[in-house]
Amino acid sequence: MKRIQTFESFSNSVDESVSFGYKYYSGYYAYKWAYEDMGEQLPAKGETCWLVKAHNEVMCDGEKIKLDEGNGYMTRHIGVYKTEEEAKKVYDKVVKERPFRTEISFSMGTLYAKTKFAREYNETEGVMGKVKIMR
Repeated sequence: MKRIQTFESFSNSVDESVSFGYKYYSGYYAYKWAYEDMGEQLPAKGETCWLVKAHNEVMCDGEKIKLDEGNGYMTRHIGVYKTEEEAKKVYDKVVKERPFRTEISFSMGTLYAKTKFAREYNETEGVMGKVKIMR
């Protein structure tokens, strides 16, 4: 029982990251609610913007796992930006600060609106969090 940790002490043991996320990940979303939390910031049909997001998949002892608080896979859209420079500033800041509890992996890439609801995400940079199990 002495080895059981609180979630906070476990999440505080996250002290490094691996220099890849979903490297060059392409995602195609043809449903409107995939990005509904971004509201009016989303690109219009035919436009491209930059998206920064966080997710809860991490490396642990060489395997991918999800840090889960009962919600399964989670993605937090941090922001949509018109230029790569704006997105890069935010991406660098969140990678350094890790402001979320379970979303400690980060991704930045282009978001292209093929139609009103269908959007394609292509990662250009990504970092996957790494956790250690204290034994």
